[in-house]
Amino acid sequence: MARATTWNANAAAPPQSSSIKQHVKEHFSAVSERYHEKNYIAPTARGQYPDILMRHHRILEMAQPLAGRALDVGCGSGRLLLDLQRRGFEVTGVDCSSAMIGASRSLLLRAGSSPLPDLTVGDIEQLTFPDASFDLVVAAGVIEYLAADDRALAEIRRVLKPGGVAILSVRNRLNLSRPLILLRDVLQELPGVGRVARAGHRLFR
Repeated sequence: MARATTWNANAAAPPQSSSIKQHVKEHFSAVSERYHEKNYIAPTARGQYPDILMRHHRILEMAQPLAGRALDVGCGSGRLLLDLQRRGFEVTGVDCSSAMIGASRSLLLRAGSSPLPDLTVGDIEQLTFPDASFDLVVAAGVIEYLAADDRALAEIRRVLKPGGVAILSVRNRLNLSRPLILLRDVLQELPGVGRVARAGHRLFR
């Protein structure tokens, strides 16, 4: 299994683009086996982050009036692909990590996805699809890992059909989710209060 590596996307002097991508690939390959459980099954357990599941629900709400072909760039464990397909989309997934693509395929097979979506190891800055291929492109938690966003945005625009919709989600410098998660973990250790805090996971399901 690849060694987990982290990099601060807000660092003043980021590494070169190829180095950043390698760090990201190694990190997500290392967490691929537990990514779905961590972020979608038990997102409010101690040390876990429910913001990804909250983002997931918001994306589905935004996609509700749409239809057609959907591309999820940075598809991770495949949960969004599955839920978009259940809503009638013809879905395609791309991820920089082959291990994540494997995790997506496993989840979709277990869920009985039919037809099984196209899943491809790829680069958001060099998408392999023809122009005007998709009605919807989603890139959630991807842009912040790039040294610059111009090439990625140009590729998203290129593969979108005229009138298509792009849904992007990017953490900003003032992201408060992690400090709030730490506070939650502290509260969970307190008698009485902890029971209420743990019960909060129902709000995210």
